[in-house]
Amino acid sequence: MRTKTEALKLGDPLDEATDIGSIINGKQFTKICGYVEEGLRRQDARLVFGGLPPKEGPLSEGYFAIPTVFADASNTWRLAREEIFGPVLVAIRWRDEDDAIHMANDSHYGSRRLCLDP
Repeated sequence: MRTKTEALKLGDPLDEATDIGSIINGKQFTKICGYVEEGLRRQDARLVFGGLPPKEGPLSEGYFAIPTVFADASNTWRLAREEIFGPVLVAIRWRDEDDAIHMANDSHYGSRRLCLDP
């Protein structure tokens, strides 16, 4: 996961070599940074890659959010339960398919149904 995330190129979205362009506006950029800051403050979080945007250099001039991966997460985290709409991934371990379905449905976005059979 880290290797693939590190390989992503941030930059001008008109450049075909770019994988991730800038965030659409300052409001969304600030929201994404807030989620990343929250993850960095957690004692039970493990930052795999990324973090806050650079303070200097060419990517500090725009709304460029660094692809960020947190691991050893819990489904109770706000970062795991809300849609961030930015390059932030929260990895959660699961025991089996039923556990994964339960976690996916355990939010206001889920169906709250634990059984998918008709």
